[in-house]
Amino acid sequence: MVKETQKRHLPHIHMLITMVPRDKPRTSTDIDRVVSAEIPDKETNPELHRIVTSHMIHGPCGQWNRDSPCMTTLTHCIEDDLKKRLALPSQRRSEGALMCLSIMHGLLLLDLKDQVERHGFTLNGHFGLNEPNPLHDHNQTPRIIQLEIEHNMEEVLANITRTENRLNHKQQTVIKTVMESVVKGLGKMIALDASGGTGKTFISCHILDKVRAEGKVALATAASGIAATLLPKGTTFHSRTKCPLILTDESTCSVSEHDSTATIIRMTHLMVVDEVMMMDRRALEAADRTFQWLRGSAKPFGGITMVFSGDWRQILTVVPHGSRIKIIGRCCKSSYLWKNVETLRLTENMRISQAAEHQQAEEEFARFLLDLGEAKIPVVPEEDMLANISSPTWLCERVILCPTNSEVDIVNEYMTKIFPGEEHVCNSVDTADSEGHHMYPTEFLNTLCPSGMPPHRITLKVGMVIMLLRNFDQQNGHCNGSRYIIEQILPHPLVAKSVIGVDAGRALLIPRITLIPSDNIFPFTLRRKQFPVRPCFAMTVNKSQGQSLQRVGVFCTRDFFSHGQFYVAASRVGRSNRLRILALDEETKKKCHFLSNVVYTEVLTHRHSLSTLLLKRITQNTFV
Repeated sequence: MVKETQKRHLPHIHMLITMVPRDKPRTSTDIDRVVSAEIPDKETNPELHRIVTSHMIHGPCGQWNRDSPCMTTLTHCIEDDLKKRLALPSQRRSEGALMCLSIMHGLLLLDLKDQVERHGFTLNGHFGLNEPNPLHDHNQTPRIIQLEIEHNMEEVLANITRTENRLNHKQQTVIKTVMESVVKGLGKMIALDASGGTGKTFISCHILDKVRAEGKVALATAASGIAATLLPKGTTFHSRTKCPLILTDESTCSVSEHDSTATIIRMTHLMVVDEVMMMDRRALEAADRTFQWLRGSAKPFGGITMVFSGDWRQILTVVPHGSRIKIIGRCCKSSYLWKNVETLRLTENMRISQAAEHQQAEEEFARFLLDLGEAKIPVVPEEDMLANISSPTWLCERVILCPTNSEVDIVNEYMTKIFPGEEHVCNSVDTADSEGHHMYPTEFLNTLCPSGMPPHRITLKVGMVIMLLRNFDQQNGHCNGSRYIIEQILPHPLVAKSVIGVDAGRALLIPRITLIPSDNIFPFTLRRKQFPVRPCFAMTVNKSQGQSLQRVGVFCTRDFFSHGQFYVAASRVGRSNRLRILALDEETKKKCHFLSNVVYTEVLTHRHSLSTLLLKRITQNTFV
């Protein structure tokens, strides 16, 4: 038996099983009877014969035979380069098989065109290749366009019929305003200001369905992956518009004039942007500049009807180490675009109307949430934190929310320790990509844990809750922030079951992958090969934004420090008796009766002038 490592570094075995000892091959002639290899004919194809005999005949190399043809240097085998460059297997067509070179060439060009256009390039403009013959394409429409123009109309119409009977008056007004802008091509920018439970996502889905039922293109986007999964065919705003992650006041989206993204933008009549308060205004402005250029129109966003939905009582865009004035300055309301935005508000809480038997209590809780978000409430009853461990369903309905990552780590470490089951410790492989990489020992790299990265050491147990830290498949809900229950812990993949999103209950294989921090704060590039997950008994308040939960515990060892954090934490549930708060004094670690509720009241108004903010002080209401 001969074992080799080929192609994608997988084992490749030539095996000959001898059933009777006397049949065992003993000479080269015996071996040739059962093993054969085709070598191109030297007379009819001398060049191919030379290449094969020089590079594809097995033999010892490396330190055993430095004169082997595969040795590019005295110490380096060409196979190492080939493994990196030719990672996928290729096979030789059998003799006598029919083939058409022009069709094969056309199919290759079609595949190359699809690949390069995803990255904003063109075959002819960037690589000097001819455009493929469309006759060779059995499906001439690029996948990104197929996704937005091909819908299950039976399902879309059923959703519209089912939803229309449940709309209240204000929701109908919003839908009428948006549809009028789409049908008449008015290109309005509409802000949907809606607190939790008023049906913001509900009518956003309905509007998307109505526009698509008219045969028009409607793009569903959101600031976060979790929020995007709640919209039909939703994706993140950055992904759909190719907006850069590192923004300036002059940024534009990475879209070329002839790629598929440009085509779909020109076809678009409506774009929904959910959780807009979490977005940097420069992302919207970059999209505005790009859309105007692509559509040849000076109207905002090239005349596309834009719906910006969100609750401005919730957490705003994150500005690292940013002051209040910087955070508000990055909000979308501070953009030059916002002066042309028409604001519509939803105020009727739909969660209350669906629970008539608890209507009075729910109305009180809804008022409490609004007052909390607007810094109008000074008092809330103190209750003990509920701690329990039970079935997967029970776990999926509950989460502990904390202001900071350090508090999340404390809770997750404690909960993992007391959670029943065998521990599986998964350590990462860390390397530093730098000229002086030898200066950074592995032990030092293991201690680093930049934002958005899994730690070096992860302790996992079957049945516990984990959070995905990377986008795997947004269309099916497997995105950054999704929660799962571990079903199996294997050496290479984790087998997990989805607990939220449209595909709840579906299994997901999570492999170890190489992760690089998005914000490089070190003098080198950290590469960490690890499962892209974290334990998720607890998560930060920021991560929970956009999710609806059955029960929430809030654990604080320090005050909330950013606008809307307290409001977001409290509004993840629909009933007051499903919320528990435990606050500890930062120094004494004893139970505390006070928390700070930080609210930037300026962002609750329709417009605000940044010059006036310099004269305002932060509003911190003592929460007793």
